[in-house]
This record gives sequence, structure tokens and C-alpha cells, in this order.
Amino acid sequence: MQPESNSKRSADNAICSDAAAFVYGGLSDAGRDAFEVHLKTCSACRQFVDDIRSIIVECPPSNAHEMAGESESARSQLLAEYVKQLFLHEPLQRYKRIIRALTAACLLLILAVATLWIRLESVENAGDKLSQDATALHRAMGSFLEHSGHIVDQIVDMHAAAHGSLSSGLAVIVAGGDSMRMFLEAEKLPPPGGSEAYHVWLHEDGRSVHAGTLPMRNGTGAFRYEGVADHYDRIFVTLEPSSSAGSSPIGRIVLSGTLSS
Repeated sequence: MQPESNSKRSADNAICSDAAAFVYGGLSDAGRDAFEVHLKTCSACRQFVDDIRSIIVECPPSNAHEMAGESESARSQLLAEYVKQLFLHEPLQRYKRIIRALTAACLLLILAVATLWIRLESVENAGDKLSQDATALHRAMGSFLEHSGHIVDQIVDMHAAAHGSLSSGLAVIVAGGDSMRMFLEAEKLPPPGGSEAYHVWLHEDGRSVHAGTLPMRNGTGAFRYEGVADHYDRIFVTLEPSSSAGSSPIGRIVLSGTLSS
């Protein structure tokens, strides 16, 4: 009985990897039917599908058929593959954070660009034999960026500063011209005491720039920042004595993430 159980588990894992392709219409008729059956018993896939569809419903891209310079059908298949690869290579919990961060801004197009970045990196790291695939992805990336005006510059994991802390987070950095946007999501943060509040900071060349206060609810916070693009090297969250902040942090750092140059 044990081999059968392992076989079933492997089959379930394989069909879970089709979740993104299912949403974006990239499965065959048989594959779609099989996944619909799978959805009835897999709560993780149901949540994933609901999260993606919520973005589509709330913010359908008006130029969806033009985004990759292809027909609607071809674009759906292309995008399905990229999103599927993201789902395969990214831990499910981290992907859910990306979804939450992007849902806050209603940025379906930026989600697509993010999948292109990650897919392109995996292809380029696989060796010369995939150079043609990488070239094709570069062309697709250019087409996406032409229509978006903004790109996902970085997706940054936020790590707990204290040893043994369960706190974590994720920041999505969106760049466009001279401006930048940041969407940050944090979870499992200890509740602030008294007048304390969590604050978000950007760090550059030895100085800290206050980005704003991180609203909290039941240990989870979501934050959006818009400002001038600069060469920041770090993002961090501190617990400050009050909701107002000075020119530099005085509280302890609870989360920190490093930006690439």
C-alpha cells in the first residue's frame, strides 16, 4: 500500500504544477478536465486559482491581446507557460505573498512581467543549449515592457533580524522612469505594545529614508510606497516607540531585505 500512496502523492504534486496554466487557458481539454477534478480535493490549488482570478476580475488588462504582440490565444498559452514555471520553481508560501502584494495594486500585467524575469533567469542559467529560448524570452519581455511602462525591478525576501523569530515578509519593487513603487507584505509580527508602531525604511549610502508606517492587523501588515527612484541597497522594518518617526530609526530592526545593485 505504501508504494501506491507515494505514487498518488507524486501524481498530485505533478497536477498541482498545472494550476497557473489552468487559470491562463494553457491546458489541453483533457488537462483542464483533469485539473477541475483535482480542484475538488486540493485546497492549496483552489486558493491559488481564487487568488489569481481575483486579480483578473478586479483589474482586467484592456490591452491583454496586445501584451505579447500575439493573438489572445497565443498570448494566453505563452503567459501560461511562464506562470507555470514560476509556480514550479517558487515555494508556494512565497508565491502567495507575491500574489497578495500585487493584488493590493491590481497589477496583473506586472505579475506577468515578474514571471518573465524568473523564467528568463532559469533559462539563461540552464546553459547554451537553451540560448534560442532565452532570445525568444528577451523578445517577449521587450513586448511586455513596451505596453506596461513599468517593470518589476526586484522581488525581495524580508528576513527576521532576531534569531528564532517566525516573522517574515516580501517586497515587490516596481520601477518606471524616475519613479519607484514598493509593495511590502509582512506576517507573524509580534503585536506592537502601547503606542509602538512598525515603520518601513529604505537605506542608501549610510543614510535611512523613512518610507512610512506599516499598518498591522493580527500580525500581518501590508504597505505601499511611491517615491523617486534611487540607489537603495536595503529595506528594513523597525519597531518604533510611536507612529511618528524622525529622520532616522531608533527602534530595533525586526525585518530586513537586501536590494541588488
